[in-house]
Amino acid sequence: MRKNAEKLQKDLDEGLADLAATEKIVAELTATLIELNAAMKIKKDELDTLNFNSATMTRKLNAASQLITGLGGE
Repeated sequence: MRKNAEKLQKDLDEGLADLAATEKIVAELTATLIELNAAMKIKKDELDTLNFNSATMTRKLNAASQLITGLGGE
């Protein structure tokens, strides 16, 4: 019986060590995910700004082209 209890204790200790290692990995991955999500939000905001600026410049270019075309007909 004593050997069986010792083996069970050893298995429990190994299982707890594995659990602790896995929890550490999960914590590290969670921290990395938080950082990546923050970086993604920043990049998405930059992309939104660039898309807005691009649309604005396209409208201005079209208006300028129409103005030049209209003046060229006079």
